[in-house]
Amino acid sequence: MALPLLSSSAWAQGPVLGTVLDARTGTALPGATILLDGTASAATDATGTFSLSAVPAGPHELRVSFLGYETLLRRLQGQATEQRLSTTLQPGAYSPAKPS
Repeated sequence: MALPLLSSSAWAQGPVLGTVLDARTGTALPGATILLDGTASAATDATGTFSLSAVPAGPHELRVSFLGYETLLRRLQGQATEQRLSTTLQPGAYSPAKPS
């Protein structure tokens, strides 16, 4: 039985490298959580950088979160070549709990 040949792009996986910064100050956010399609995939290091070594070809959702900041959702197209992203997170509004 012969198997059909698939194009190499169907199997392509490429790295995604990025940085996560505070939108107001431009400072790095170490420890930010990076999720790819809902699965925890990486965390930023002390300089706010992250690396996803093999993102499959096709559409994906990248979610970046950090305590005290608004979560960022970004669409990402997996490709065979390296991609570099720079993202900024907005500080979230703080609302103290009201006494009951």
